[in-house]
Amino acid sequence: MKKWFLVAGFLVLLVTGVSIVVYWNLCSRRLRSDREGILSEAFVCPPPAKEALARWGELGYSRGCVLNGSLDGPWVAWDGGTRVLCGQYTAGVPSGTWEVWHRNGRLFRTFSCAHGKDDGPSTEWYDDGRLSARGEFVSGWKTGTWTFWDPSGARTEVLFAQGIPSADLPEVQRRPCPVGTHLVGPEEFGSQDGMPLAIYRCALQGGAPHGWGLVWDVRGHRVLELTYENGQVVSRRPITN
Repeated sequence: MKKWFLVAGFLVLLVTGVSIVVYWNLCSRRLRSDREGILSEAFVCPPPAKEALARWGELGYSRGCVLNGSLDGPWVAWDGGTRVLCGQYTAGVPSGTWEVWHRNGRLFRTFSCAHGKDDGPSTEWYDDGRLSARGEFVSGWKTGTWTFWDPSGARTEVLFAQGIPSADLPEVQRRPCPVGTHLVGPEEFGSQDGMPLAIYRCALQGGAPHGWGLVWDVRGHRVLELTYENGQVVSRRPITN
């Protein structure tokens, strides 16, 4: 019996060792692919900024320009053997036009940044190249008319104001908050596809949430209702659209 335990233990160690070697070889090849890919891009830093290569994401690399300790100039990231993100920094803050790619190499999104926030036109595509969404951001939030296409191609339009559908805004503004609190929003509540979810909630004078909170997804659907007590979430109710 002891002999069989030893054999079994040896086999487990052997399989584990082989798995580690295979995983390491795969990771090494992926790292080499990302490094070679990102270094193959035409890339020029505006003087006196200096080029910098750094690890980024899961197993990828980023390439940017550094001036006085901050990113300043063009910036690009590769991960999984393909370019996934590129744009521009100004004194450490995202600015100008940015592009995001799906893992299959197709363009996912183009958008503009100002002062580190989405600001300006934005367009999104599915990974097969079909349009997904188009509209405009102002200071980080969807504003005005946005057009959305579902995977079947059906088109809908939503008018946004202050980060949420304009049709929802009067209801939110009229909804009473507990005594001693006030309404705040829109604020960021996590993200979806790299874009912030919007939340409106009641808060105490010191800023701690207290009372109700409502969350909208990036397509303007109300998806979650929260209840807070002195800054702590005490209940969560998903909303089915």
